[in-house]
Amino acid sequence: MRDYTRGNANARAFLTEAVVRLILVRHGETDWNRHARLQGSTDLPLSQTGRAQGLAVSKRLSREKIDVLVSSPLLRAAETARMISDARPAGPSPRFEPLLAEIHLGAWEGLTLEELRQRFPRELDRWRTDPRAVPPGGEPRRSTAARIRSFIGRLAGNSAETVVIVGHLLVFQALICALMGISPRSRWPFHLYAASLSELRTEGSTTSIIQLNNLSHLDAAGLDVESIRDR
Repeated sequence: MRDYTRGNANARAFLTEAVVRLILVRHGETDWNRHARLQGSTDLPLSQTGRAQGLAVSKRLSREKIDVLVSSPLLRAAETARMISDARPAGPSPRFEPLLAEIHLGAWEGLTLEELRQRFPRELDRWRTDPRAVPPGGEPRRSTAARIRSFIGRLAGNSAETVVIVGHLLVFQALICALMGISPRSRWPFHLYAASLSELRTEGSTTSIIQLNNLSHLDAAGLDVESIRDR
């Protein structure tokens, strides 16, 4: 298998003509997720619930043939990725890619949406409607898009059939948009729940969405699903 860290930065024509599955795993819940606080680059571990979700994800993916397992280095994603790896002794170890770290949200990190409305009403309104807007002290979306394109380039020419990527909400939104050739004028058009599984199918320069926000593995494990859909 070709090293995933090599390749060009063409965001849409990055794979061979073979069909490749990209399975996106959003990390399990943290305490800030539960309280609807923006995390961004703040490095938090999984909560007890998040670890249970990670185990449910790992059990579900233990049935898959995984060629590459790559993850954001932030704790909440790294813990989830290690659970996936531990459930597959003969499978690949996770590779930690800084380009997959969540967007830095500056002064907004740690705040709830209601607190944002009270403290940064104009900035929040602009961020929701203008893709050029940046949270105070945060990362511009164009910078996020650029590093996601770089990550995609590092997958260039990969001969793997199934690539599992463990990461974060906003970065995954940028990744899906890049692969689908979508340039949103304001907010990214996808939302992925904590511990959800999503799947893209890529063949050459063509990408299809197979599924988004699959939570059946959590339901099968007897975990609360409805509260996740509320966040």
